[in-house]
Amino acid sequence: MSEEQVVQKIPILRTRQSLAKDLKQLGLDKGMIVIVHSSLSSLGWVCGGPVAVIQALMDVVTFSGTIVMPTQSTDYSDPALWSNPPVPQEWWPIIGETMPAYEPNITPTRGVGIIAETFRKWPGVLRSSHPALSFGAWGKYAEKIIKDHSLDNGLGENSLLARIYDLDGWVLLLGVGYDRNTSFHLAEYGVLIICGSPRKGGNTELLLSFFEKELQQHGIQTEFTTLAEKEIKHCINCDKCIDTNKCIQKDDFNNIYNKVLENEGLVVGSPVYVGTPTSLLMAFLQRLTYVSWNNNRPLAKKIGGPIAVAGETGQLATINCLIDFYLVNEMVIPSSYYWNAGVGCGKGDILNDEKGKSYVVKFAQNMAWLMKKLEEEVK
Repeated sequence: MSEEQVVQKIPILRTRQSLAKDLKQLGLDKGMIVIVHSSLSSLGWVCGGPVAVIQALMDVVTFSGTIVMPTQSTDYSDPALWSNPPVPQEWWPIIGETMPAYEPNITPTRGVGIIAETFRKWPGVLRSSHPALSFGAWGKYAEKIIKDHSLDNGLGENSLLARIYDLDGWVLLLGVGYDRNTSFHLAEYGVLIICGSPRKGGNTELLLSFFEKELQQHGIQTEFTTLAEKEIKHCINCDKCIDTNKCIQKDDFNNIYNKVLENEGLVVGSPVYVGTPTSLLMAFLQRLTYVSWNNNRPLAKKIGGPIAVAGETGQLATINCLIDFYLVNEMVIPSSYYWNAGVGCGKGDILNDEKGKSYVVKFAQNMAWLMKKLEEEVK
């Protein structure tokens, strides 16, 4: 957008002083920790441009607080995943061989706007070491926030976003919408694991714990819940969930459903009961499917898969039954090198099933890899 268009679109003069006043009215205050996403042209014509915006932010927050901005260089990534724009396949190896090494003080930002690009060069601003997903920070906690930026988990748990969250940080959107809020990625890396066994501490829960630990080792945030001792009624096909995004029945379903919505991944585990998943888990999944179908399919494109445990046999039939849930909800299922199945009859016997444990560990590794690749492609 040209400067003339900006003036015509928003015929209000912005200055360092007026912006500082507006920021205070929005609730920004001295000592705050805030991550800022911005669009200069959306603010109207600013006397001093990005410099004035940054000065206004610093005037309000002061050095007793901390200002953070995304300073990402998304062209420092696998060119096979580029889509804006894509490049010819024959270019990919050449790009990989000749792309200059990332240097925090030199490498320019890409796609985050002129305010962030100006901020990264500002005296006293520290920039993190991630070549593609870096952040710049200024203020009291700048060094603590940007230190040791994880390469494997650039936007998830153990990332800068998690540190800002732990410090009770805020998000400021200046002229941009929620689609520009990188803080949402902290939740997107999450996987909800649901144990469908009516017994706590059983073999299904133990095998799921191996899966969960492997995900965590690959930088994926997890949340574990069990249906044991939960009240989950059967679906009554009343269709009263249409456009309400909840079930009208009074039990534990809606609390778990909200956790499903908050996470990018969903993995369910079940013992084999008469060759099938438990009725407790199936009741939950059937209601989950109908609520999703009747509310714009929020399960679509989530990532996950099933895990089954039996005393002897029946795991494959159970897994096939659960896979149908993932397929009809348009979910993405990573693979392992065998079915995600374990064998354990007595309580704790699953600990001796080395093959079963290796299957779910590989499943976790592939799921973590897929989640990160899809995140890169979205960028």
